[in-house]
Amino acid sequence: MKGKGFFGSPYNGTSQFWKGLHKVKHLFQWGAEYIVRKGDRTRFWHDAWIGGMPLKIQFGSVFEICQKADAMIRDFWNAGEWDIPLRSLHGAILQEW
Repeated sequence: MKGKGFFGSPYNGTSQFWKGLHKVKHLFQWGAEYIVRKGDRTRFWHDAWIGGMPLKIQFGSVFEICQKADAMIRDFWNAGEWDIPLRSLHGAILQEW
């Protein structure tokens, strides 16, 4: 996955050493915060780029209804405003929201 960096890369088909690193990479993510430039290398929900932890942890209820769970930051920034697509809210989800 070119351009995704270590935290966004898969480990299938790699060496035992690389697979071992991937098994513990979540431990390194908790202490790291990304510097966002163009937003094309930082995952909106999964990387800690604001608030010290991933937004999927900070806003779990919103993450559950997002349409693009693996999107990059730039995918949601449109003409100077945030445009974050969410599934339609209805039934029990709407009441919880």
